[in-house]
Amino acid sequence: LKLSRISRKLKENQKLEVEFAKAVVKDIVESCTSAETGARNIDAIIDRKITPDISTYLLGFMAEGKTPTHLKVGKDKEGNFKYTFNERGSHGETKTQ
Repeated sequence: LKLSRISRKLKENQKLEVEFAKAVVKDIVESCTSAETGARNIDAIIDRKITPDISTYLLGFMAEGKTPTHLKVGKDKEGNFKYTFNERGSHGETKTQ
């Protein structure tokens, strides 16, 4: 639900299509199975990691005068979040973070 809200806001405000890989969703769900922390882990992961990371990348694109059109949030080999943007700039290249 919370990931859907982020996707909707980015679509409405930035015209950015967002896709979350199954591994990201699985990781977030697995992190909230503990009885002690539960859904607070979801909030922590999304509000303190994913959302700030996306914001930082979008500000970087804005500073460069580029407009990303699609974002895929995945996981790298080390288990860190990976952000892959497709953007339309002067050259129409793809930028991976």
